[in-house]
Amino acid sequence: FRQVRRRGRWNGLLDRVRWLSGYTRSLRALGRAVTAGAQVDVWHAHDFAGLVAVGGSVTPGQALVYDVRDVVVETGTAARLPRPGRWAIRAYERRLMRRVDLVVAVNRPLAELIAARYGARSMIVVHNCPPRWSVPEPRPDLIRAATGIPPQAAVVLYHGLLGRSRGLDELLSAIVQPTLAGAHLVLLGYGELASSLAEQSHDPRF
Repeated sequence: FRQVRRRGRWNGLLDRVRWLSGYTRSLRALGRAVTAGAQVDVWHAHDFAGLVAVGGSVTPGQALVYDVRDVVVETGTAARLPRPGRWAIRAYERRLMRRVDLVVAVNRPLAELIAARYGARSMIVVHNCPPRWSVPEPRPDLIRAATGIPPQAAVVLYHGLLGRSRGLDELLSAIVQPTLAGAHLVLLGYGELASSLAEQSHDPRF
């Protein structure tokens, strides 16, 4: 959406409207193809894109669950739309919500906001996180135990996607600086760079 560029304000605006319209039509076409003749009891629409795809195609007798992670008009591309665009998306979401049998929200504040905004008929909260960890005694040192890092040595932990544009090159440059000579960089995650990073770990610099 943000990459649509043309000379002139109105041409650019028209292109963005076409982009959004095409995106919506593609989702609806996908939903029609997926739901056509499908013998299922429940459709689970993951996030707003999933609701747009199947919300208008679910047949009577099939339940529809809307799994909400974000306030759609305040995140991602939608947050960068002009006010009329955000209003239109909210109105569309409200219309689709009339068909929803159950809303699943990732936390209670989000559930309360969705209920107040759209009047959801039924809602449950399923927290998007594991149960709180009860620390045993003595406290385990899992990272040092798995890597052989000495107990007194400092650990710099990166936890997340091992992909591009995640600051990993900067971390590798920083960890070889003399001021961090006593620290150990631990990369915990997965992604397209996992194998190359594992190979780099054998480099004498590291």
